Amino acid sequence: MFKIHFDMSNEAFDDFNGATECGRILRDLAERIEESGWFDYLPIRDINGNTIGELTMSAPVWEDE
Repeated sequence: MFKIHFDMSNEAFDDFNGATECGRILRDLAERIEESGWFDYLPIRDINGNTIGELTMSAPVWEDE
């Protein structure tokens, strides 16, 4: 499972800048994922350095067919 969760209710998303900041966060996460390979947890920070969420990944569990 791959899950991204972050809070957009702070100053970094004000002034109609929400889409720009979301894009910046997602590009940053993509680079961090590529660099780290496998991970269980990555904190998500806004442009001001505040921790606003997390990205988690866990191995899939396959059911026997």
